[in-house]
Amino acid sequence: MNPPEESTRRLAPGAAATRAAGLWLRGLAIGAAGAAAALFELTHAVALGERPGFGYGSLAVLLALAASAAVALVGAWLPRPVGLALWSAAAGALVLEPFWAACLFLSVAVALALGRVERAPPLAAGWMVGGGLAAFLLLVPREWREPATVLVLPLCLALGAILLGGALARLPRPALLALAVLGVVGLASRPQFVAHVAFAQGMGPQPATRAAGEVPHVFVLVLDTVRADHLSVYGYERDTTPRLAQLLSDRPGARLYPFAFSNGTWTVPSHATLFSGLLPSQHRCDFGVSGPGGFELTAPRVLAEAFGAGGWATACVFANFWLTKVPGFERGFEHYEYVPHPMGLGLFGEALRRRLVPSLRAAKVVGGALAPDVNRAVLEAFDAVGDRPRFLVANYTDPHSPYVPPYRFRGAFAPWSPREIPRYLSVRLPEAELRRLEARYDEEILALDHSIGELFDELDRRGELDRSWVIVTSDHGEAFGEHGVTEHGTTVHNSVTRVPLLIFPPAGETVPVPAGPVSLVDVAATLAGIAGAELGGPGRDLRRDDGTGGTAVLEFFGDPNKARQHGALAGVPAKVGIQGTDKLIRYAKRAELYDIAKDPAETNDLLPSEPARGEALESLLPDWDMQPPADLDWSSILEPKDLARLRAMGYLGN
Repeated sequence: MNPPEESTRRLAPGAAATRAAGLWLRGLAIGAAGAAAALFELTHAVALGERPGFGYGSLAVLLALAASAAVALVGAWLPRPVGLALWSAAAGALVLEPFWAACLFLSVAVALALGRVERAPPLAAGWMVGGGLAAFLLLVPREWREPATVLVLPLCLALGAILLGGALARLPRPALLALAVLGVVGLASRPQFVAHVAFAQGMGPQPATRAAGEVPHVFVLVLDTVRADHLSVYGYERDTTPRLAQLLSDRPGARLYPFAFSNGTWTVPSHATLFSGLLPSQHRCDFGVSGPGGFELTAPRVLAEAFGAGGWATACVFANFWLTKVPGFERGFEHYEYVPHPMGLGLFGEALRRRLVPSLRAAKVVGGALAPDVNRAVLEAFDAVGDRPRFLVANYTDPHSPYVPPYRFRGAFAPWSPREIPRYLSVRLPEAELRRLEARYDEEILALDHSIGELFDELDRRGELDRSWVIVTSDHGEAFGEHGVTEHGTTVHNSVTRVPLLIFPPAGETVPVPAGPVSLVDVAATLAGIAGAELGGPGRDLRRDDGTGGTAVLEFFGDPNKARQHGALAGVPAKVGIQGTDKLIRYAKRAELYDIAKDPAETNDLLPSEPARGEALESLLPDWDMQPPADLDWSSILEPKDLARLRAMGYLGN
């Protein structure tokens, strides 16, 4: 086919000039509009305080421009399809993603099939595909992994090539060469990219050797919203935790605690307990016991301070936005990082996504950051402090509502459709819908288990796992209609308060076989013991378990806000004392007693038939007023954008 210049020369000189000018002006206008749209999306995301996934996208844009310029420079000496195919392979390899390389090849095939690239001059051919890739990567985060991308991306690239390429085709070759050099130099000067390349090529931090008597690292992995009885390592019928099962098998010193509990019932009080070693009624970070201005952790001492005083580098990375809104949570941490998560695709793209394909890419734009992003932040924080031992807390929110598992795990336990709408729990949902959401929740746990396994693998590859304490637990569970409630922060029954607890000690060390119930105050006391400190709370160091068994005390102050959507029991304060396998629940006007070994679902109240058994636990209960709390006006406490983000996670009357 003839290049556009040849067909233009067949016209009268004036008409040819007018047509050429119109084509270039139209290309410039479209290019300017595309650039403006990309800039708008980026500015919109930055204004919301997000790191929207454009980081590596911008790096890929530099690569695309540099590589397409290089192909354009040599395009005159190569058949254009060959040059473009080579460019596709080079660009795909440079961005370290076989997925993108395959899409680039397909995009070239689409563009060639449309006949536009073959007719373009050599310079335009390279810039067409490069410009389309650049525009697409600016508009859509690189983390998009949905299968529909395999179809959408090539079409977008081809369209971008047709619309945007021509405007740049007349740049002189020296200018293109300068751009290519600047792009490569600028890219190579980015330390994040260098680290990313090194990691992808297996050249990241190399395995370390453990010296005798070396101070251990300490990792605390909080699997937000994970209930123990939905983990296959705890006997659940669905295989939700194959990686944790493998890790328990491979590390003989590891311990699984069959009856571990969160002392609070939702994120803020449970994390405050984990950080301080105090019960919610003592640290007062909960509804009903906090001040009128919201929550604040004012404990005398917190874990991060204890570890910092002992010489550990301290860091906390978290996906739950609540942890940014509680003053005092950051105490003692040298590095305290919220792993950002975009609220949507932008003002226009998100509206279209929700209307047309509500489940597509929803894992990226609802809830919190996904586990791979948290893992990346964990390793970055780990690498940032040199040779010091690390105390590192990580919070993962993958199983938090609304439940949208990553695609590779979606449908593992129930059929899935791209038209499926991510939903929040409610007691008003039909039973079939609750079971569907429960399956999605289990798929989220399966995805999180995979990512936790990847973190263990990377620490093991570096030689750091054998010198580390790793504690895997949760801040609370999730109810799916049991006892007339849904979600969390709604009840003290096991569905919400029984959590996983797995302890992986350094190589060569062991912890005693667990005896009796344990809770997060015990986890905090154990961590303080590793740091050579004490927090002064009611917990016990599980490394010193003498086999006599312990007790657990749980507290719930009620939440009228939750009661409206998640069941009347959510507004009723409760205290719990657990000893052995007996669990006493005390409400203001009644009490219940369960044997949690024989009846973990708590369906058989033993108190009417065995009142003395319940009376033996009354002394464990804390002393505080059991009046339902007032419903705070959070719109006067939080900024509108913060309130919107928390409500997107199901909090404060979503």
